[in-house]
Amino acid sequence: MRLSGALQKLAEEDAGLSVRHDPTTHEILLQGQGEPHLRLVLERLKTRFGVDVSSAPPSTPYQETIRKSATKRGRHKSKPAGTASSAIASSRCGPSRAEKALPSMTRSPAAPFPSNGFRRWKRA
Repeated sequence: MRLSGALQKLAEEDAGLSVRHDPTTHEILLQGQGEPHLRLVLERLKTRFGVDVSSAPPSTPYQETIRKSATKRGRHKSKPAGTASSAIASSRCGPSRAEKALPSMTRSPAAPFPSNGFRRWKRA
Protein backbone atom coordinates (compact mmCIF):
# COMPACT_ATOMS: atom_id res chain seq x y z
CA MET A 1 0.00 0.00 0.00
CA ARG A 2 1.18 3.53 -0.70
CA LEU A 3 2.08 5.94 2.08
CA SER A 4 -0.63 8.45 1.21
CA GLY A 5 -3.35 5.80 1.29
CA ALA A 6 -2.13 4.38 4.59
CA LEU A 7 -1.96 7.81 6.21
CA GLN A 8 -5.43 8.70 4.94
CA LYS A 9 -6.86 5.48 6.36
CA LEU A 10 -5.19 6.09 9.75
CA ALA A 11 -6.46 9.68 9.82
CA GLU A 12 -10.01 8.47 9.13
CA GLU A 13 -9.80 5.96 12.01
CA ASP A 14 -8.15 8.35 14.49
CA ALA A 15 -9.87 11.70 15.07
CA GLY A 16 -6.84 13.12 16.90
CA LEU A 17 -4.54 12.65 13.90
CA SER A 18 -4.29 15.04 10.98
CA VAL A 19 -2.13 14.71 7.89
CA ARG A 20 -1.14 17.60 5.64
CA HIS A 21 1.44 18.35 2.97
CA ASP A 22 3.61 21.46 3.33
CA PRO A 23 4.20 22.90 -0.18
CA THR A 24 7.21 25.04 0.81
CA THR A 25 9.29 22.24 2.38
CA HIS A 26 7.68 19.33 0.46
CA GLU A 27 7.15 17.38 3.68
CA ILE A 28 4.22 15.30 4.85
CA LEU A 29 3.34 16.51 8.34
CA LEU A 30 1.58 14.41 10.96
CA GLN A 31 -0.13 16.25 13.80
CA GLY A 32 -1.25 14.29 16.81
CA GLN A 33 -1.81 14.49 20.53
CA GLY A 34 1.84 14.27 21.52
CA GLU A 35 5.01 12.28 20.98
CA PRO A 36 3.64 8.89 22.20
CA HIS A 37 0.62 9.24 19.91
CA LEU A 38 2.82 9.91 16.87
CA ARG A 39 5.12 6.98 17.77
CA LEU A 40 2.05 4.73 17.91
CA VAL A 41 0.89 5.95 14.48
CA LEU A 42 4.34 5.25 12.97
CA GLU A 43 4.31 1.78 14.54
CA ARG A 44 0.86 1.11 13.05
CA LEU A 45 2.12 2.19 9.63
CA LYS A 46 4.87 -0.42 9.88
CA THR A 47 2.84 -3.32 11.29
CA ARG A 48 -0.52 -2.91 9.51
CA PHE A 49 0.54 -1.50 6.16
CA GLY A 50 4.18 -2.59 5.84
CA VAL A 51 5.31 1.02 5.32
CA ASP A 52 8.56 1.88 7.07
CA VAL A 53 9.07 5.63 7.40
CA SER A 54 11.70 7.83 8.97
CA SER A 55 10.53 10.73 11.10
CA ALA A 56 12.08 14.05 12.03
CA PRO A 57 10.86 17.33 13.51
CA PRO A 58 9.35 19.61 10.86
CA SER A 59 11.84 21.89 9.17
CA THR A 60 11.39 25.65 9.02
CA PRO A 61 11.72 27.15 5.53
CA TYR A 62 14.29 29.91 5.20
CA GLN A 63 12.83 32.99 3.57
CA GLU A 64 14.73 36.21 3.18
CA THR A 65 13.49 39.65 2.22
CA ILE A 66 15.78 42.25 0.74
CA ARG A 67 15.33 45.40 2.81
CA LYS A 68 18.25 47.68 1.85
CA SER A 69 20.02 48.42 -1.41
CA ALA A 70 23.61 47.39 -2.01
CA THR A 71 25.97 48.29 -4.83
CA LYS A 72 29.13 46.46 -5.84
CA ARG A 73 31.66 47.44 -8.46
CA GLY A 74 34.02 44.89 -9.98
CA ARG A 75 37.03 45.22 -12.23
CA HIS A 76 38.70 42.62 -14.44
CA LYS A 77 42.04 42.99 -16.21
CA SER A 78 43.55 40.44 -18.54
CA LYS A 79 46.75 40.51 -20.61
CA PRO A 80 46.81 37.45 -22.86
CA ALA A 81 49.64 37.29 -25.43
CA GLY A 82 50.30 40.98 -25.92
CA THR A 83 46.82 42.53 -26.02
CA ALA A 84 45.22 43.83 -22.84
CA SER A 85 41.52 43.81 -22.11
CA SER A 86 39.62 45.06 -19.14
CA ALA A 87 36.07 45.31 -17.93
CA ILE A 88 34.34 47.28 -15.21
CA ALA A 89 30.93 46.15 -13.99
CA SER A 90 28.64 47.60 -11.40
CA SER A 91 25.60 45.86 -9.97
CA ARG A 92 22.91 46.97 -7.58
CA CYS A 93 20.54 44.75 -5.66
CA GLY A 94 17.67 46.06 -3.59
CA PRO A 95 13.94 45.97 -2.98
CA SER A 96 11.76 46.74 -5.97
CA ARG A 97 9.31 49.58 -6.17
CA ALA A 98 6.33 47.23 -5.87
CA GLU A 99 5.04 45.83 -2.59
CA LYS A 100 6.95 42.61 -3.19
CA ALA A 101 10.58 42.74 -2.14
CA LEU A 102 12.24 41.21 -5.19
CA PRO A 103 15.82 41.88 -6.24
CA SER A 104 16.45 44.41 -8.96
CA MET A 105 19.75 44.58 -10.79
CA THR A 106 21.31 47.15 -13.09
CA ARG A 107 24.64 47.47 -14.86
CA SER A 108 26.42 50.66 -15.58
CA PRO A 109 26.10 51.55 -19.30
CA ALA A 110 29.58 53.11 -19.24
CA ALA A 111 31.32 49.82 -18.44
CA PRO A 112 33.48 48.78 -21.41
CA PHE A 113 32.54 45.17 -22.18
CA PRO A 114 33.99 43.48 -25.24
CA SER A 115 31.56 43.03 -28.11
CA ASN A 116 32.13 39.27 -28.39
CA GLY A 117 28.97 38.05 -26.70
CA PHE A 118 28.67 40.17 -23.59
CA ARG A 119 25.51 42.23 -23.59
CA ARG A 120 24.32 45.06 -21.44
CA TRP A 121 21.46 44.11 -19.16
CA LYS A 122 19.07 45.93 -16.95
CA ARG A 123 16.29 44.53 -14.80
CA ALA A 124 14.35 46.79 -12.46
